[in-house]
Amino acid sequence: CGSGGLDIRITGNHSVIIIDNDLNLVEKPVSNLSKNDMLISSNGMLDQQYIEKSFDLAKYANTLRSKRMNKKIDHITITKNVMRLIGFYMAEGNIFTEPQGASKITFSFHIKEKYYTNDIKNVLFQEFGFDKFHEQEIPSKNSRKLTVSSKQLALFLLEHFKTGSHDKKIPGWMYDLPKEFIVEFLRGYIGDARIRSNNEVCYTSCNQDLIENICYISKLCGIDCCISVRYNKDHKSPQNTIIKGGYCY
Repeated sequence: CGSGGLDIRITGNHSVIIIDNDLNLVEKPVSNLSKNDMLISSNGMLDQQYIEKSFDLAKYANTLRSKRMNKKIDHITITKNVMRLIGFYMAEGNIFTEPQGASKITFSFHIKEKYYTNDIKNVLFQEFGFDKFHEQEIPSKNSRKLTVSSKQLALFLLEHFKTGSHDKKIPGWMYDLPKEFIVEFLRGYIGDARIRSNNEVCYTSCNQDLIENICYISKLCGIDCCISVRYNKDHKSPQNTIIKGGYCY
C-alpha cells in the first residue's frame, strides 16, 4: 500500500519506476522497494478518447528551395505511420544542417536492410507527399543510407527529439498516446534492437535517459519491460565503424 490511496498487487520480480533524490527516473524491482520511495504510477482514464495531435510547422519556413528538396509541409499530424517513422529516426537517424541553410535527415542501416528504407520512403510519401530521396549503398562498410531533404521535418525532429545518440529524448506529448501508437514507435525503433529466442525484444542504447523514458512510457501502455546495464568494449558496428566502449542500457 502507498500514500494517496495507492494499492498495488504485483510479484516481487517485476520492476516499477521511482524518482530518486536527484529527480531521475530509476527502474527498481518491487522486492527492493523501501519506505518513502516515490513510485510513479498513472491514475488516468485508460479508456479516454484520444485527441489527435497536430503541430504547426509554419515557424520552420523554408527559405531555400532547390530541385532536390521535397515540397514544404505546413503541419504534421501524429499518426501510427508517423510514430513508426519517428522510431526509425530515434534508432538510425541524424540531422545534418548545411551552411547555406539546407536541412537533411539521414537514416543508416545495414546494406541488407532495404525493407526499412522502403518503409520509410512509403511513409514519407503517404503522409507528406515526399518523392525525392537519395539512397546509397556502401559495400565497403556494409552500409545503406537514405537521405531526405526537408527543412520543416528536420527542424520538427530537432525541436522535439534532438539528434545524436547521447542527446535524443522523448517529448512529453508522447506520454498521452494510445498503446497502438507506442507499438508502432517501437516497431520503428527496432533498428536498435534484436529479438531473443524467448520472444523478447532487447533494445540497446548508450542514452540512459532515453531508455528509462521508453521503459516508463511502455509500462504506462501495459507493455512489460525491464532495464539492464552492461559495459561494452570498443567494437565494430555491422557497418565496420569503430564504436567506442562504454555503458549501454
